[in-house]
Amino acid sequence: KSSQAASRLQNIEKQIRKRILTGKKNIYELGKFLCQAKKWVAYGEFENWIQEKFGHDFSYPSANNYMNIYQYFRTRPDIVEKIPLTYLLEVIRVYPSDEAIQIIEKILEEDGFEGIRKLQRELKENRAKTNAEADHFDKIIAKYKAEEHVKYYQWLTKEITN
Repeated sequence: KSSQAASRLQNIEKQIRKRILTGKKNIYELGKFLCQAKKWVAYGEFENWIQEKFGHDFSYPSANNYMNIYQYFRTRPDIVEKIPLTYLLEVIRVYPSDEAIQIIEKILEEDGFEGIRKLQRELKENRAKTNAEADHFDKIIAKYKAEEHVKYYQWLTKEITN
């Protein structure tokens, strides 16, 4: 019974992986068609067009993700098949197109699946660094706003008493 269950699970896993690959190919192709459509939709109307025609199927931010995946990897669609989509989207967010392709190619050539884990760690570290920088910037802005409020309060108090 357990060998039968293991065999069935293995078959199910193959079917799931096959559909994940098909889904990635479809996302790449959706991005391609969306990029083509964007050229033909009136300027400033693309978001409305997406919402009107496909709003029940995917959102405008998803459409942008699909287009970005296509635009970044149009010369290397095989990369889309090999790397998890969440990592592709993160790479797109962090690196310019040529650099992203080079980084992923290097990882795939040198490290295989362990390279994908390495990429995940690097992206996580980069995200933490970016968040820390944003937090630091927010603190500076908050301090500046507080100082400006104090100056304004002092000025207002002086104006009222005069």
